[in-house]
Amino acid sequence: MEFTRYELFVLINQPAPLWLVNADLSEANLVRADLGAADLWGAKLRGANLCWANFRKAYLSRADLTGADLRWAILCGADLELANLTGACLSFADLSGSILQYTNLTDANLSSANLSDVDLSSANLSGVNLTGIEFNEKTKWPDGFNLEEHEQELI
Repeated sequence: MEFTRYELFVLINQPAPLWLVNADLSEANLVRADLGAADLWGAKLRGANLCWANFRKAYLSRADLTGADLRWAILCGADLELANLTGACLSFADLSGSILQYTNLTDANLSSANLSDVDLSSANLSGVNLTGIEFNEKTKWPDGFNLEEHEQELI
């Protein structure tokens, strides 16, 4: 399913919550979009511009967010189980309380992101940048994970 710019504007300005299951929003410009509590199960958001977007309590299980720009996005309480965030930029994103079980975060940039109360114990964190993240005692890491190995200098 593809949308014109007008259709996309009308769609995201509908009364919440939105139902966008399996929607193809790849490369879409959704800066500051309010997608709180939206059902985006299996949605394709590859390369989408989602800066400052609100995904509070959204359902993004199995969504493809490869290479998406999620800087400053609000993902508090969002369900990202089995989502693909390979190469995504989540700098300064608020992921507190979100579900990241079996999420692929390979080569993602989470610098300065809030990971408080997040269970990452089954997430793929290969090559992830965790410089300056916020986390707490409830943040769970994969067995044998060494946080210091994933903190990088910002370029």
